[in-house]
Amino acid sequence: MATIIAAAAAALLALSFAEGAIKGTNTAVMANLCPALRLGDSKAKFEPQVTAAEPEAAALYKLNMSLAPKGWREQFVEVSGGSPVAKPKPNDAQPPGWDEMWPSWQTAALSLGSNEQNTKFLTAIGLDGATQWQIQNTAELVRSYADAAYDILRQPLTATKPTTTDSDLHKQLMQAVYGQEAAPTGDLDSKATTGAASQGYNAACGGGSPGNKAATVAHIVACVCGTDSSVSNEEPCQHDGGLNAGWQASNTPQKAKWEVIRASCPKVESESTSVTDLEHGIRQLTTAITSVSTHAYIGNFKTSCDGASANAACIKLNGAVTGGKADLAKIEPLQKLQNVAQELRNRIAYNNEQQKRIDAVKHLVDLAKAAVKQAKYLTAPPNNSANTDKPSHSKEGAGGTADQRSEKLCNAAKDDQGECDKLKDKGCIFKEDGKDGKKCTLSEEGKQAAKEAESQAEKVEKTTSTTGSNSFVIKKTPLLLAVLFLA
Repeated sequence: MATIIAAAAAALLALSFAEGAIKGTNTAVMANLCPALRLGDSKAKFEPQVTAAEPEAAALYKLNMSLAPKGWREQFVEVSGGSPVAKPKPNDAQPPGWDEMWPSWQTAALSLGSNEQNTKFLTAIGLDGATQWQIQNTAELVRSYADAAYDILRQPLTATKPTTTDSDLHKQLMQAVYGQEAAPTGDLDSKATTGAASQGYNAACGGGSPGNKAATVAHIVACVCGTDSSVSNEEPCQHDGGLNAGWQASNTPQKAKWEVIRASCPKVESESTSVTDLEHGIRQLTTAITSVSTHAYIGNFKTSCDGASANAACIKLNGAVTGGKADLAKIEPLQKLQNVAQELRNRIAYNNEQQKRIDAVKHLVDLAKAAVKQAKYLTAPPNNSANTDKPSHSKEGAGGTADQRSEKLCNAAKDDQGECDKLKDKGCIFKEDGKDGKKCTLSEEGKQAAKEAESQAEKVEKTTSTTGSNSFVIKKTPLLLAVLFLA
């Protein structure tokens, strides 16, 4: 069906170029011009918008900092008056990359606060009960993910972030369609529309003054669908059209005549304009161009374009064809529309590249979180002394036994019942008659659950010691994973 319609349109277009009559002979031509003209009807919004999203590596840097040695964290923050305070960056020379990463490291350290708060954070993410060996190996893996994220983020984007606003693009679009920054509300302005003041039909459309060019889309449409002032009852773009679409004797069409012309392509206000819309308008406009000898034409013609029955309604571009090739620079709105389309292509290129970075960093964050979740199930190679390592929650480990560590978590809420209630899922309970500063304490059920978790973790360590380091194969390839993700 589409093929039949296209063939019919092409046949009608060919007939219109061959005949000299005016009425209805440019209906097929207007079908090609209408998409470009309607670009001027759209609202001042363009798609896509420039993404404001940025890669989120803060959670990964915080996790990495929480697993780092105490001395490393203390390079960036100190506790003053009970609150963490940022330390000034040393003035002496730093290793390569440190200056760039210092703000991110310090932000991560500040978010963790004191060593006590850091212990609370590790407990909250489920690392209470992990052995020192498990924590150290998890820290190594997380650090490699953080380094990979840093490598991604320090590489500049190849696509520059577009800065042209929708308002500016709309003005450029309206310049292409009407030669001014907004659609005309009154008569067409001759200088804006055709490039020269006080131009009648013959001068603006017949290949003479204002020169061999089509200044705007409105200029082309007014020539193709309008008539000379001497013709008052023929519409080139309406079958059997009998209304007056005439130009003024020495000027472009008045408002009422332009409305007659626009009736062949009624206004359709689009919510936004996309690259596809622009490319369609450009392609259709280009399709309307034909030639005779060294001259290019848009619209029905015989030998010239006078807007009357002698030579018909069209726009003629003298000497615009060389070697059978039309000089599209003579049709000025084409390049202007291309410029707007390119701005939107730039937005697409930037958005796509930025989204790849966002996705790659998110992937690394997810990998780091997964590493933390599996930390307690990692075992050292057979015969490795780490297999006899005490759990970090044991008395010999960091932070005491599991119930002691959980008790510290509850005590952090002190006598604030509201904060204590938020820790109910950790086994905490608020006791009005409890010790001052420790009214938020671990319930008996919480103590029992902590001991059971501790016992279970020890069983896992004893019964799965044959898995060795194969669980850590992935730690050798985080950067490769990031590179593949960005490809």
